[in-house]
Amino acid sequence: MTPILAVRSTARRGRRAFCARVAVALVAVGTAAACGGDDDEATGEGPVGPSPQDAEGSVRIVPDDPVVASSRGSWVVEWVAGPSGLPEGGGVVLQVSPFWNWSPPQVRRPGFPGYTTAACSAEGVEVEIYEGGVPMTVVARPAGGALAPGDTLRFCYGDSSHGGVGSLSRADSYAEDFEELLIKTDGDGDGWFEAVAEQPTLEILPGAAVTLAVAARNVVDPGEELEVRVFGLDRQGNRAKLPVGQLALVLRPLAIAPGATPDPPDTLASWRVAPSESSAVRRIGVERPGLYRLEAFLTTPDGALAGRNDLVLVERDSPFRDILWGDIHSHSALSDGTGAPADLYAFARDVAGLDVCSVTDHDAHGLFPLTERGGWEAVRRATQAAHEPGRFVTLLGYEWTSWTWGHRNVYYPGSEGDVFDFRSPESDTPEKLWARIAPFGGLTIPHHPAGGPIAVDWSVPSDEERERVVEICSIHGSSEFPGAERAIYRPVEGAFVRDAFNLGHRLGIVASGDTHDGHPGMRSVGSSTNGLAAFRAGHRTRDAVLSAIRQRRVYGTSGARILLAGRWGENEPGATLDRRPEDPLVVEVIAPEPIELVEVIGPDGSVETVYGGGRRVTRSFAAVSSGPPAAWLYVRVVLADGEVAWDSPYWLEEPAS
Repeated sequence: MTPILAVRSTARRGRRAFCARVAVALVAVGTAAACGGDDDEATGEGPVGPSPQDAEGSVRIVPDDPVVASSRGSWVVEWVAGPSGLPEGGGVVLQVSPFWNWSPPQVRRPGFPGYTTAACSAEGVEVEIYEGGVPMTVVARPAGGALAPGDTLRFCYGDSSHGGVGSLSRADSYAEDFEELLIKTDGDGDGWFEAVAEQPTLEILPGAAVTLAVAARNVVDPGEELEVRVFGLDRQGNRAKLPVGQLALVLRPLAIAPGATPDPPDTLASWRVAPSESSAVRRIGVERPGLYRLEAFLTTPDGALAGRNDLVLVERDSPFRDILWGDIHSHSALSDGTGAPADLYAFARDVAGLDVCSVTDHDAHGLFPLTERGGWEAVRRATQAAHEPGRFVTLLGYEWTSWTWGHRNVYYPGSEGDVFDFRSPESDTPEKLWARIAPFGGLTIPHHPAGGPIAVDWSVPSDEERERVVEICSIHGSSEFPGAERAIYRPVEGAFVRDAFNLGHRLGIVASGDTHDGHPGMRSVGSSTNGLAAFRAGHRTRDAVLSAIRQRRVYGTSGARILLAGRWGENEPGATLDRRPEDPLVVEVIAPEPIELVEVIGPDGSVETVYGGGRRVTRSFAAVSSGPPAAWLYVRVVLADGEVAWDSPYWLEEPAS
């Protein structure tokens, strides 16, 4: 995000200092303040720290009614001066969330979105307003006098009185219970701004439902009861109320072999959605083994909505039975995302139908560091409250956001663990971080390793006790190798996952969303990837999930629920082998779309590839036992629609000769 240049005004005193302070406060943007202030630059003077007069006063938003996501409106943000008032050299900052499409507040162009004005109640006092040096901020300063205690300074964000409806501001695209229009004050004119303690919030409501989400487990025995949940989603993927209408739940058989004709679909249930129903839940049993897709159709007076899940495999004693699906990388409004942690967990469990989830807010990459304002405790409480062994697993975690070494998520095995900030001298390198989390049994997972926001520096050897897997794919794209399907943006040579393997990083493979829209487990609108983690854990417990990570019994997909199983002799993917098995590597895949290829990858690229085969294939790869020596080998699957799955590598202690 590019900083907005400050508008010239006569109130220049302390502006460079102010901008520096706001740049720190807006941690997530990561840009220097673009402010003038020649006198400050000449003297080198700046703010020392907060004073007792800073952060005084109270704030309210008018109107404070709930706001529909992506709607346009005008809001008055009123700051009432506290006991110290506000001197002529002081100021008030309005900071609108830089996340998720709020209109940037601007003071120069009436008739354009986000036009913002300021006024005060003090007689004879004018208000100067200009755009701050940090994105999404405007600054108001009294001129010609001071504000007394109880005087009011008003920002009108989306002021249409001068430029008409074009001046209105666009609200957040994503639904959440609270959204702050943040006020900070400099009460003594030294250029140091502090946030007012009690900030009012707006509730952001979803829009009307335009599609359906269908959630259910992917593998069941014949006749086993299957819970199916249907939810409405608006245009941005927010969970929305189901409209009144007739809802039909359909089981559609999928053709497994190429060219085969599937059986006709079967309507499992049909019922009328009542006005009081926000979602629909039905329990069904499917007696006949096979591969299916669940579809939902809702007919309303205004039209029809539809949705489907990826697949349901009905099979007794299936080799895929122990797979749990998870998204263990998501961000809430406590850093640079949307919604409360509890809302993210509820979406992951109910709407996305996940078994495992983790909210991993940034340590210090948001409007406030995670350890301030009770953020980390809120994550901890929500993570523990949502954890239901046997049904839904949550992991306590956060994101270590180093812009030097690359980003890593930290995960703790229980409800204890602290945030070790990437800015702290005691945890500013991977080695220091691993030492700090070790007493808690913490693990790390590097993500978007090949680029995107920042690449991982693989010159630091992974601590095999603390770092067992790598996130190969997320909303940022694939970090598998240069030129991979749906590859990551801004790639860095030598930072791909295959490069890490060749450097000796013995890591399993997962994927996850890194989503910021409040919808873990679901592909963000407009994104080509999101990433899902598959845990060969069997039991929905933290111990089972963490054991799967530690033993590298995991794999990742670009978002589709591709069922994948492999065995090389007696060894499962992720295993470390003393010698190469003489048996072929056997791979079985079931996918929601036709399989384009299954291949085995080694240090020199593809070892063996097979093509086609419909939605279910079992392939035997003999070349892995008789071919060239290799330190590692893994399986990748590509579907006809471009979705990909990556299994964890087999690691060979001594390459075969």
